[in-house]
Amino acid sequence: MAESFTKKEFNKKKLQKKRLKEEKRELKKTQNNKGKSFEEMIIYVDKYGRFTDIPPHLQVDDEANKKKTYKGIISHLNEKGFGFIKEEDTKESIFFSISSCKETLSANDIVSYTKTKTDRGFKALEINKEY
Repeated sequence: MAESFTKKEFNKKKLQKKRLKEEKRELKKTQNNKGKSFEEMIIYVDKYGRFTDIPPHLQVDDEANKKKTYKGIISHLNEKGFGFIKEEDTKESIFFSISSCKETLSANDIVSYTKTKTDRGFKALEINKEY
């Protein structure tokens, strides 16, 4: 006697569920943490909040190794010796102090500088006038 359409569909779904269950079981076997050492199971967080396998004391500080110079235009400079540089690429305003300048500066001068992260944002350092 032939099977009905609904019975065939039921059997297909049953087989599909069985295959999925077997695949999950195999996946669990391959991703099993049993037998791994404690050091292999530990995961660390870098300074940007990303997960890594490298312990914090061995992580390389990218900013300390490379000092990238940026270019910009002085958009504002007050008489107290503080001002802002408008960055050429991002159009972001970077704070600076006249004490970090090597030359006398005025508004609308083109400058090159390095920047560092502070608790209030970025600050320009080692400011040089471009000619």
